Amino acid sequence: MSPQPEGRSSCRRNFDGLVNLLDLQVVVLGGKTLGYVGDIYAREVERALREKILYGDRRRVGVELSGAGQHAGAVGAASLILHAAYAPRMVSLQSA
Repeated sequence: MSPQPEGRSSCRRNFDGLVNLLDLQVVVLGGKTLGYVGDIYAREVERALREKILYGDRRRVGVELSGAGQHAGAVGAASLILHAAYAPRMVSLQSA
């Protein structure tokens, strides 16, 4: 028995659950390993989402490969730090 079918079913369970729970419009895939097989994996994820998401006949969830490539984790971590430091904060509306 090939490991591929098991990987496919795991892919379907994980991605369709997240898309349904978070109501995502786009799934961005990235990382070092996907640099080699990203197109194949993206097609499989897109197919799985079409088949398994809620209202799949009425909505489309995009699947894209990250432009950051193997540095996606570092770029994401840096953006979290920069966002926390430089993003505007809401001021309380309560009067003193």
